[in-house]
Amino acid sequence: VTPGTDLDASDALVQSFNERQRPELGVRVEEALQVQGQTVPEMLCSAHQKALGDDDSARIRRMRLGPYAVPFHRQFATLLKRRLQLTMRNPAAIGVQVGMPTLMGLLLGSVFQGIGKSDFGIQTVLFLFITLTMLSLHSLPLMPVLVQERGFMKRESSERLYTVSAHLLTILCVTVPLSLASATIEVLIIYQFSGLSYEYLPVVLAWCLLLFLLFDAHFQCIAAAAPDSEQALGMSLPFLMVFMLF
Repeated sequence: VTPGTDLDASDALVQSFNERQRPELGVRVEEALQVQGQTVPEMLCSAHQKALGDDDSARIRRMRLGPYAVPFHRQFATLLKRRLQLTMRNPAAIGVQVGMPTLMGLLLGSVFQGIGKSDFGIQTVLFLFITLTMLSLHSLPLMPVLVQERGFMKRESSERLYTVSAHLLTILCVTVPLSLASATIEVLIIYQFSGLSYEYLPVVLAWCLLLFLLFDAHFQCIAAAAPDSEQALGMSLPFLMVFMLF
């Protein structure tokens, strides 16, 4: 049977197969091709019905024919629980995200302490400009983390574990409020040190937080589009420089 040997009979075997078995085998293949098999949804329905007929059918979940195994609300709940657990397991990250703005608030507050008691002038304008500039840079150190999380999200969402909107919603519910709280603490500390009248606090706080949300959204948009963290930092600078100049 081995080709190339003295007793090679492979050609005879092939000829015998073509003459005796191949015609019948071809007919069977053509007949099988004419029979329509079950589609993927039909196979899933059949397997689900079979599972419901078992004794342990009470544990069988409702069948879903979509690309995702669980509905959106369960995806969001699972992702939210995971993000909260990861956040609580990393106290250093919380300390940096909240402690550093607090430290910067104390530093800037001590520099501009009592400036609100003097007449309005260039020092007051400089105080407001530096405060707004520090808030605009508040989310810049988080861009490498966002780029890294984007890689995890792309791999998991490509496996249809959850939708992209569920991932974005968890960021909106955990990361954004934490950053917003730290920015609010920083503004309140600086304002307390400045000695400005409290009647201006709502206006100043509102504009500071609006500016923070603007640049936070800008940095997150750049982190979602940039190939890596280094290019993300480079792409975010032009818009930031335009704000500082004008």
